[in-house]
Amino acid sequence: MKGQGSRTERFRQEYRADLPADYDGWQQQRRITAAMLGTAGLLLLGVQGWSWTLAGVFVGSWTLSCLGEYLAHRFPMHHPLRGLEFMFRRHVRVHHRYFTDQEMAGADAKDVHATVLAPVQLLVLLTIGALPLSLGSWLLLGPDAARVCGASILGYICVFEWVHLACHLPAEHPAVRLPFLKQAREHHRLHHAPQHMSTRNFQISNPWVDGSLGTRLLTEPEEEREKAA
Repeated sequence: MKGQGSRTERFRQEYRADLPADYDGWQQQRRITAAMLGTAGLLLLGVQGWSWTLAGVFVGSWTLSCLGEYLAHRFPMHHPLRGLEFMFRRHVRVHHRYFTDQEMAGADAKDVHATVLAPVQLLVLLTIGALPLSLGSWLLLGPDAARVCGASILGYICVFEWVHLACHLPAEHPAVRLPFLKQAREHHRLHHAPQHMSTRNFQISNPWVDGSLGTRLLTEPEEEREKAA
């Protein structure tokens, strides 16, 4: 059931009440994005000489980030793995209670807090993803490759975060009318159905990864549509 009396809405009200009164999720996310893109820009400015090899490093790092997003979402965020239980708690017990396939849209700036990666999640992903890849690029191809790799990963995280935020905008929001975001939103909505959240549609910004790995759900089964109606 949707509306003010729904279980989801009650959870949201309790969650918002626990946040600081002056918390503005949109403003905070803009600051984080500016800091990450600024860092990426400084890394790219430090590149001494561009080459096709470095272009390949950028594309390769972006592609590996796509895969990393998928793996992080499919496994630690949906299964309580030892040492990473906090990712499961944050994602399944907060995000998936905050947003369901029937109540996907946020309505308050505080809802951003339950949508984006928590700082500790971001730190873990950078530590186990960006640092090893950048170090490997440095050892194999030199410091310029490390700079490009790091910039690519930071850029990807920013894109992921904003596409995810767009997936939880109201359906009538102008941004959601863009074909790419409209497709991403529907792809992600199907993931938020309780019966599919642990098995389908883990990739948010690049659904082709789910398609390639056999976890993509394109449409809601007819019996589920009838039940929801």
